[in-house]
Amino acid sequence: MNATPDYLDLRNACSFLLLFTPEELNIIATILSIIIAKPLTIEEQVVVGSFLTALADNILLIAAQLDLLQSAIDEQKELENKTKDKQELDDIKKELKELKDLINKSLIKE
Repeated sequence: MNATPDYLDLRNACSFLLLFTPEELNIIATILSIIIAKPLTIEEQVVVGSFLTALADNILLIAAQLDLLQSAIDEQKELENKTKDKQELDDIKKELKELKDLINKSLIKE
């Protein structure tokens, strides 16, 4: 038995959210909020609401950090590619100069 949670299952379970438009998700959230809040006291509503807000904030923080890290990785790869391209261009220029020198030497000998 696997002791670690299977995050892929949770992702698959949440994929149903892709079936809805942003407006429909807003309506669903409103309906669920009413259903959850109705049997609770005001104090319980505050606690549940604060908990769900903290949960949402943490999910957004994780997503923002992952996006930032991915952007940094992409920028680093782009910089590495530019450096590699510049090195290849410098190598080609060097080879071209060597060929020109070789042609000039052979023309002088003739």
